[in-house]
Amino acid sequence: PGCHVLYVSGQMSPELNSVHGVLSEAEDALLPVFSASVPDQDFAPGTASPKSPRRFYFDAVPEFPAAVAFKKKYVLSVYFLSPESYCPGANNTQLSPKMVKRDFSAQHVYIEDGTHETREAAFKHYHFTMLCGDFSSSSFPPLPLVYSLAYVAHAMVPEFIHWKSSRMFFHLPDAAQGVRSTAFAGLEVVRETWGRGLAGKAPAVVQRFFVGKAANSSHALHDSSVGDVVELPVVESYRTLNIKALSMLSWAHRRYPNLQWLVRHDDDVYLRAPALLAQLASRPPIRYLWGMFDHGSSPVRDPAHQHYNSYEQFPKQDHPAWGDIFPPYARGLLWAMSADLVAATVKEFMADREEQPDVPLDEAAADHLPHPDDPAVGVLIAGLVQRGMSINLDDRDFNSFSLNPSCNSTFSNIHNRTWVVHHVQPETMRCMWDLDNAEEAKQISSQNSVIDASSRIFPDLCLCSTDVVEEHDGEEEPFWYDKSRFNNAR
Repeated sequence: PGCHVLYVSGQMSPELNSVHGVLSEAEDALLPVFSASVPDQDFAPGTASPKSPRRFYFDAVPEFPAAVAFKKKYVLSVYFLSPESYCPGANNTQLSPKMVKRDFSAQHVYIEDGTHETREAAFKHYHFTMLCGDFSSSSFPPLPLVYSLAYVAHAMVPEFIHWKSSRMFFHLPDAAQGVRSTAFAGLEVVRETWGRGLAGKAPAVVQRFFVGKAANSSHALHDSSVGDVVELPVVESYRTLNIKALSMLSWAHRRYPNLQWLVRHDDDVYLRAPALLAQLASRPPIRYLWGMFDHGSSPVRDPAHQHYNSYEQFPKQDHPAWGDIFPPYARGLLWAMSADLVAATVKEFMADREEQPDVPLDEAAADHLPHPDDPAVGVLIAGLVQRGMSINLDDRDFNSFSLNPSCNSTFSNIHNRTWVVHHVQPETMRCMWDLDNAEEAKQISSQNSVIDASSRIFPDLCLCSTDVVEEHDGEEEPFWYDKSRFNNAR
């Protein structure tokens, strides 16, 4: 009675199969969940009698969790309990399967159809899974949660399921994460909003999305049917972001010999592209880098941190004022680099590659370069400067950037001269795009083409902004400024 079984492998010996005990809620010992206290036969899911506990067979896991996690092909699946189910979105919105397929990726969205094959496909090859739907009417624990545990797919579930799981087993909440709302960001939202506007107004501009290659060659990380996705020969991983960014520069340099500017941006950036194009048209494309710069970032030396830099990756510095710091680098949300500086940076990067051309571009190779990607590019450019090259680092327009998609934040907030907004959710990006389109239709911004980008007044995006709740450390008063200086409507 004290032995509770999560799952039993069909490959186990008869001696190991004779385990008794039902894992269920305390008030209902006959609740049909999963157990080994049934006759020695294989009940397919859903075929056991209502009063009999079901037995579910899953392949044994010889090594947990490293061997299983390494074999996973995909990052996230989204599982709907029915075609009518929905995921809770921001601001009490409801995300239907159709919407998630549009914003995320149709190949990773699954809808319950009562078959073992669908459930296996939804969980077996994924690190994480999002469970969406009304699970309150089904037996507890929900069958999809059982499958996600059996296939080692970390489940994100409605909060009430996460709360109830502690009553079933003390440590079960550690295997799932309660979720109140979510948003699925994909490449489509950029294509449908400012990317579409860019293509219409600047046909000479080419836009591409860059992804790394999957660890398993049978998996495509993104739908490439549109023709704007480039898969780089770099294993997709957070630790390989440095090599991925430099490989992107290398690809662009080879592919476009007549390149004038390279603009790099994150996929959660809302950009008022005409302002950027006007900006670059007035700047000399000679050894030039424009962006929002970090002038005093210290490398992380803790091996347990995701941004760890060994002394081989980035030797210890001895700045007279700041000590161990990176050289100045442009933050990766968006920057623009002239073609000649792209060529020089690529040459610097490829010099090391030519010495070891057969070394795969994986995490082991990434550990020889500074991490993450933004400092890695900055260190290569600093090396060019140390060898005598003069480079123009243009950081005069930092006020055009907003690192918070919010009008009420006290740090890097949105105002009416902002034209680069970071950390933007898909629904917020569509809202901003609709506002800009409406204002353009009224010809409010029709004179922007003849006004310097740094002094333009843009339509107010505060109707789309996200409220930020800021935590204060209690040691000093939060920074205050006159918001009406930038947001007259507020």
